[in-house]
Amino acid sequence: MFQSTIKGIIHFEDLSSQQFEDLYRNILLASNDFRDIKPHGIKSRDDGVDIICTEKKTELIFI
Repeated sequence: MFQSTIKGIIHFEDLSSQQFEDLYRNILLASNDFRDIKPHGIKSRDDGVDIICTEKKTELIFI
């Protein structure tokens, strides 16, 4: 799991695409509302799909 050392305001424009995806994946993990959280696609070739996960309550798959 990616561990951030950033404190205070996060300027998303300063994050690399990998840092942003890691941050978002950690937010999903911390919410405890999702399972099977996985990165998806090939770098720069995934048509914007970066994470796939399943909502625990509804079993809906989010892309």
